[in-house]
Amino acid sequence: MNKKSLLPFFLIVVLVIIGCEQTTTLYLGAQADKKEAVALVQGEVTNQNWKDLYISVDYSYRRDGNHLGMKGILSFTNSSQINYQRVPDLRLKLFFLDKNLQVVEYFNILRTLSSDLEQEVKFNQTFKLPATVTAFTFGYQGVLAEGQGRRSQIWNMPKRDH
Repeated sequence: MNKKSLLPFFLIVVLVIIGCEQTTTLYLGAQADKKEAVALVQGEVTNQNWKDLYISVDYSYRRDGNHLGMKGILSFTNSSQINYQRVPDLRLKLFFLDKNLQVVEYFNILRTLSSDLEQEVKFNQTFKLPATVTAFTFGYQGVLAEGQGRRSQIWNMPKRDH
């Protein structure tokens, strides 16, 4: 291959890397809804639930200093199951918040592709907490579909200023 034929390839790689970097910081500084924020406490907290119109997350966590173990089950609400047949793509995110409920760090904690809406999806992860974290919230973005027909974009994320 000559140098001219490699140039488009390298430009694409650079654009992909730049695009990935922008999405990893997209929600830093975003404001979480006070009603959806959960204060982090030391020790173990079990049998909790975070829910909105489309999804429900049953979770437990254990905080030990600056380490957090989070496990749970994502399920789809009755509203989702009644109105749609499948979920082609959904990403569940965990947002760490400071005392002002602004996002200081976030992670994709699960992704489901082409799932049945009656399926429950488990997650179990450990995180190192930034020093300023006092709370967390969940968020998601995805697509719900009626068979091969209508698709709807769904999301619940902290609010960005821009």
